[in-house]
Amino acid sequence: MVKPKRALGGRAGEPPAEPSEYLTQDAALAYIRAKGIPVAVNFFRDRRSKGTGPPTYYFGKRAMFRRDELDAWIPSIFTPRTWDRRSHTEAAIEARAVTMRARAASMRAKGEAKRRAKRRTAAAGAGEMSAS
Repeated sequence: MVKPKRALGGRAGEPPAEPSEYLTQDAALAYIRAKGIPVAVNFFRDRRSKGTGPPTYYFGKRAMFRRDELDAWIPSIFTPRTWDRRSHTEAAIEARAVTMRARAASMRAKGEAKRRAKRRTAAAGAGEMSAS
């Protein structure tokens, strides 16, 4: 989804904002980092290109950002944690244990089949010897 380019000066029916409210990309990154949030340039560019970044205004070719909109966008950077590391690890350990038990059962079954076949072969060979 491509965002329509907006020129500096506010939205329809809105008076132009003060020039000091607008930040260049470097200044916007410095502003976000000053709040203690480590944001990489590539992350910022990627979010803008996907349309999930902060609202962008253009002054010629230069992308500009408003402070209040950056503040509103910052919470969207963080995603809620959907799983607890400990429970995830425990689930992985349990899944591995189930797999190992299934493998062990399969190996036992194969071993039993080989032993039965060996006994049958030995019994058949012994029967032939007694018949001779």
